[in-house]
Formats: sequence, structure tokens, C-alpha cells
Amino acid sequence: MGSEPTGQGMPWGVVLGALALAACGRIGFDDLGDGGSRGDALAIAPLAPTLNVSSALTFTASGGTPPYTFSIASGRGTLDATTGAFFSPTAHGTATIVATDADGQTAMTTASFGGSQVFVLGGITNTQVTTVRTSSNGTTWTQLTPGLPAPRDSGAAVVFRDAIYYLGGDDGVTGVGTSTVWRSTDGATFQSVGQLPRNGMSMAAVVFNEEIWVLGGYDGTNVANVYASPDGVTWTAKAALPTGRHESVAYAHEDLYLVGGHDASGFLRTVARFDHLSGAWSNATIFRIRPADASRARRTSAITIARA
Repeated sequence: MGSEPTGQGMPWGVVLGALALAACGRIGFDDLGDGGSRGDALAIAPLAPTLNVSSALTFTASGGTPPYTFSIASGRGTLDATTGAFFSPTAHGTATIVATDADGQTAMTTASFGGSQVFVLGGITNTQVTTVRTSSNGTTWTQLTPGLPAPRDSGAAVVFRDAIYYLGGDDGVTGVGTSTVWRSTDGATFQSVGQLPRNGMSMAAVVFNEEIWVLGGYDGTNVANVYASPDGVTWTAKAALPTGRHESVAYAHEDLYLVGGHDASGFLRTVARFDHLSGAWSNATIFRIRPADASRARRTSAITIARA
């Protein structure tokens, strides 16, 4: 993968880098396993697959009596009952998938999803950098080359469909961010795949409803715009945030939450909630810390959520 060990300890001179977490293999993604049928017994495949968060896999059935249906017996994720297409959630965990044939015979397997590597992308020392580093323990870091296509800090990164996407960020030239969308399947080599609808940096990004969502940010002013994309290429505007803000943290479960950050008035204590049924934003609660601590809490939350 073109790696240069950088020794023990995180190079803390590089700050404001984007953070992402991925599994081993296709950014180190483990093999999916295999499966099959024996005689007329119903079988489901793949068996005991491992995949990334926010990534896709299709289960199939054989043997038994067609047609087949698929369901989730336990755990999280989304599953098409007819096609067996599965999409893993944003958090680590497992899901037990059941295939059922026309006679009611069942077969099941358990999928595991998560990541074993932390990726830190870009950042700033005296100037913006292209550096990408990875670690499996937070102590020993390895630099991946060639790294980002151009120097960036304050961009956003997500793992989506077995790839890392790096979004926007400050190039140290304009001061209003960039609109670049870069994608990598190994964490080392990135390719340009599209453009954000507007320049930005310090935005929040998360996978929600099987799309990449980019929320808020800074382009000379505090941005309230929200955009979503199924592929990093085509972007659709969503309901705007209650107020423009940047340096917030996004977390998705059934609904979408945007925590802290700051706007023109200063640090924010609010937690904005996007209701997936109504498609509207509301302020869900109050972030109960002193405003002066909001920036530190935001960064801690970003690391905690990535490793959850």
C-alpha cells in the first residue's frame, strides 16, 4: 500500500486533520466469507461476513424451495427483504440475517461490521499538509503514501461503501474552503470523484439513509446548508440547519443529530435533531458544558464516535 513507518507516537504538530475509521482489507476490508447449499437444504451466503460500517453486501439463498425472503433477526442495518441487499449502520456491531424459503425453512448467518484502523487525513503545521496516517492502537502510526492529492486541513472524512471520502477543507489559499470530493479504497491513493455544491471547510459529515450528508461549515460565513449524495458525485439540497454553524459533530441513528460547534455569536450548546419522518430540524436539548469548552468537547466527540 506504499507505507512509511513513522515510529511511536502521534505527530501532534499536525492538527485539524480529518478522522475516519475503516476495517482491514479494501481500506483493509476483510474477506466476505463464502457459503453454499448442500442438496436441497436451504443455505445462505456469505457465511459470517465482515464488512465496513456504512457499506453494502448482498446475501443470497440456495436450496430449499424458492422464492426466498430475507430479514434481520437481531442487530442493526437495513435489508431488502426480496433481494437480500444489506447496508451496515454507522456504528460497530453485528446483525443476524435470516433467509426463509417458500416452505418456511430457514437459514441464518451473522454479519459483523466495524473497523480496525484509525485514519487521520491532512491537517496543518505551519501550512496545510497532504499527510495520511493510520493506526490500529492509537500509539504506533504509519504514514500512507502518496496521501491526499493536495494540501488540506479542516476537511471532513467518512467511510462509505468500502471507501474513504475526503470532503472540502481549507487549502491555505482562499480562506473560504474548497469543494473537492476525493475517494480512496486503500487510504493511500485518492481520486477526485466530484464537487460539493459550494466551497466549505469545518463542516460536519456523516452517512445517513445510505447517503453521505454534509452539514454546515464555513465559507467566509457560517453555513446552514445541508447536502446529501449517494455517490459523492450528485448532490441534493436538504432542509437547512436552524442556524449556520461550523465545527459541529454529526451522529446518525434513526434520526440525525448535530452537536455543538459555533456560529457568529460564539460557541453553541445546542443539539440539533433532524427527524427522518418529518424531514425537519429542531433543537433537541442543551449541551451542558461551559461554552469555552465546546471546541474541545467537539473534537473529543468526533474521536469517540469514530471508535464506538
